[in-house]
Amino acid sequence: EIYGILGGYRGLCDKGGYGFKKLDPYSVRGINTQGGTILWSSRGGLSPNSTEEEIQAFFDKLDEKGINMLFIIGGDGTHRGAYRLYEFARDETKKGNTRKIAIAGVPKTIDNDLGVIDSSFGFNSAVEQATHAIFS
Repeated sequence: EIYGILGGYRGLCDKGGYGFKKLDPYSVRGINTQGGTILWSSRGGLSPNSTEEEIQAFFDKLDEKGINMLFIIGGDGTHRGAYRLYEFARDETKKGNTRKIAIAGVPKTIDNDLGVIDSSFGFNSAVEQATHAIFS
């Protein structure tokens, strides 16, 4: 089973949160032709300054759902949060608390400000939408 986290990090970090959305072929059909996101987006919720308790709570929610692979999709702030998750999991392993989760980062930004790649997905659709709005 594949789940998306509604509201990004904030969906699991905020009190109450937004929870998960099951992703299957039916629920994602045709989203590649739409702008925006079906999972909602947010700023914040997890950062290099997040406390150990906040990060532990994030992992606890993943554990409750049985999630052992986490694909982080976003820009530089999102990847700073992913690095903080990695650091926490690494430190837990050093303490003997092995966390069985794989974390993978996938670059996506409408700003097109990520190094090493020419453009990320999200950038072209943002330019197309902006062009359409300008000429409407």
